Amino acid sequence: MQIRRLSQAQKKIILAGIIVLSLFLAFLFFIYLPSRITIKKMKSDLANTEAQIEEIEGMIQEVKNRDEGIRLLQEKYRQLSNKFPQEEEDALRMLSEMAQELKIGLVSIKPQPKTVFLDMDNKEVKIEGKVCQRVFVYIEMRASYKELVKYILSLEESNLALATIEELKISKDESGASRLNITLGLNLYLLS
Repeated sequence: MQIRRLSQAQKKIILAGIIVLSLFLAFLFFIYLPSRITIKKMKSDLANTEAQIEEIEGMIQEVKNRDEGIRLLQEKYRQLSNKFPQEEEDALRMLSEMAQELKIGLVSIKPQPKTVFLDMDNKEVKIEGKVCQRVFVYIEMRASYKELVKYILSLEESNLALATIEELKISKDESGASRLNITLGLNLYLLS
């Protein structure tokens, strides 16, 4: 078996091919692909910016002038402010009234002490000089699944701006009735 030696011309052709291939791969990985990624990102950013511009233009068309816009904003703020009860007793009374309207057997409502609601920087949350406070409330009741769902939906639709359910425990009533023993733990947010 004879091994052929490469001629000088063949070595130059192979070396040139390797250099061209290396340059092509370098161009592909260091210039072409990064620029495609950058272009895709720029197109995405452009689409987002155009969507925001369209949204702003739509808002401008809806609001005839700046004074009307301010009036609408103040009206929405008043509506939101009215959804925060001023007193803890008002919020607790509302929880009890909702249960009575749905014919739910309310066993007890046990509020915990109020605490100041803090933001992510551990600063008090204030709205128009009023401090937002949180009250954790345990509610014990006897109700069917259907009544419980209606109660939770009425909490969502009520005048309470924020009432978040944190705990829910359900167990069967030992008497065998269709009603369940339910313990509901929720946070109420108040402004005072």
